[in-house]
Formats: sequence, structure tokens, C-alpha cells
Amino acid sequence: MKIWACAKNFNGFINREDGRYKLYFIWQVLKMRRLNPSEFSSLTFFSTHSRENLRREMVAVKNGYFRYKSTEVENARSGDSDGESLAHACLIAILSQLKTINFVVDNEIVPFTFTRLEAEETRLKFGNGNGYIPDLYGEFTADNPFYKKWGGKVAIEVCFANPCSPQKVADFRDHGIP
Repeated sequence: MKIWACAKNFNGFINREDGRYKLYFIWQVLKMRRLNPSEFSSLTFFSTHSRENLRREMVAVKNGYFRYKSTEVENARSGDSDGESLAHACLIAILSQLKTINFVVDNEIVPFTFTRLEAEETRLKFGNGNGYIPDLYGEFTADNPFYKKWGGKVAIEVCFANPCSPQKVADFRDHGIP
């Protein structure tokens, strides 16, 4: 769930006094839309990726989160159209804050401790031309028994109402991403 965004106006990305880009909290933006529509209309919101060229346009959703505007990104999310459910988005936000997540692999509980866990930030493009942004993308520690087998990485999809398409599952599997 995206609850922060950066913004552009006609001068470019809006920065703070220290030169870093200014972050907008979703509830601040929704209040701005309601109380100051002209200021809201003058801004275009983007994901908060640290590299400017990887930021994607976002729109504020009244349920309290930002979603990607780009059709390309929405289509890559297989099945999630105008918006994921709030429960789905909340679960992604909660999981993204955990340092360790327990997975069940072959009926055994295996803890995965992450050195990096990003929510809806990593775009994976495969050789067959298909690309996806998993709900979560993580890199885990070398002490995990699946580190060598899985290359220390895992894509996590949260299934609340719509499971991943068979094509998406096959693409991840065929390209070595568990």
C-alpha cells in the first residue's frame, strides 16, 4: 500500500529546503483535494523511488492510498484493476515492515530474514517480454537453507481475493524467481 508520494508541478519535482524531494502523505493529499482543489490540480503525484527515472505516476484513492496510474504498471499487476482492496493493501504494508517472515515450505516453517524488502517498488522484466511488479520483493540472508537454491531472493504476492494468473506464476518460476 502506497501512502506516501512525491509531487511535480510545472517546475518539476517539489523539493524541501535541504534539496531532498518533499513527501506527501495520502491523507494530506485527500484533504488538499477537498479543501484546495486548485493546488491539488496543479500537482502530479509519483511513487517515491529514489531514482527519478524510475518513479511512476500515482493517483490518490479516497480509501486512503495511492495507486499507479500508468496502464502498463496496472496491467502488470495481473488482476488488480482500479484498486486493490484495502485489506490487501494493508497486509502488504504490514508485511513490508517485518524483518523476518515465516514461510511454509514442504510442510516445514522456515524463517526468512530480509536484508531488503520492498513493497511494490521492484519491476521485474523477463526475457519473454512480460514484466511484473510483485507485491513484495525481498532479498534474504545467506543463513537461510534456500539461499543458494533461490539465489537469496523471493517475490511475494498477497492473495486476498484474486490469485495470480497462471501466466504470472509460470513466468516467475521459469525465470528462477520463487
